Amino acid sequence: MAELRDRMNEDMKLKGYSPATRRNYLIYCRKFVAFFGKSPLEVGESEVREFLLYQIEASRVSRATYRQMLAAIKFLYTVTLGRPWDMERIPFPRREPPKVRPILNRAQVVKLLQAFRKPSASRSTGCCS
Repeated sequence: MAELRDRMNEDMKLKGYSPATRRNYLIYCRKFVAFFGKSPLEVGESEVREFLLYQIEASRVSRATYRQMLAAIKFLYTVTLGRPWDMERIPFPRREPPKVRPILNRAQVVKLLQAFRKPSASRSTGCCS
């Protein structure tokens, strides 16, 4: 399995993946292989689904982590192993929409600006007096 890990890492370097992405993909693929205890060549769609469901239900991974796990497994199969990705029925969720931050209304802006005090004339304004 070390050969496969090294080859996958090399493939990701050739594709220009960042060191953080490479590290995460390798961690996720290592978890995937350890989950079944056999070569990814012996694992099919039902096992990939089982692994991902376990990660969601038992490990409670986030949507972003799930997306990255699925992308890592897909990279392993399609690029490193050169196998066709025949697992199109496994959902790849969209990114969560960014959260919109609240906009302050006029009264809140006035209150915020009033919270700043003007420097008093009695204080020294220079650093060296």
